[in-house]
Amino acid sequence: MKMIKILQAVVLMVVIGSAASCSSGRQYYNQPQARYNSHVSLILTPSPGFTMSRNPDGRFFHRSPQGFVYWQGYDNRFYLDKGQVKKVRYNNYEYREWKRFGRKYSKRGKY
Repeated sequence: MKMIKILQAVVLMVVIGSAASCSSGRQYYNQPQARYNSHVSLILTPSPGFTMSRNPDGRFFHRSPQGFVYWQGYDNRFYLDKGQVKKVRYNNYEYREWKRFGRKYSKRGKY
């Protein structure tokens, strides 16, 4: 009788262990990821210590410490890339200024 109870307990532990090991182990979160980063300027003006690089197509760009890409405009200011504007917070004045001057510089492959 004792042997049957021990055998049942062992079988139950094997079934539970195999069922637990079949899960993907991946944790899913129901909370949406934060869409916006903290306030990031849409337009940068170079100052001492400002670093810029040259793209293979000849345009200059700056990559901020947060990972955002800014393209150089004709007025020597750097404008946030068009694809990254939706990822940051900004005020209406900054957006109007960016839209007025910087949109044409951030198009990929074109001036």
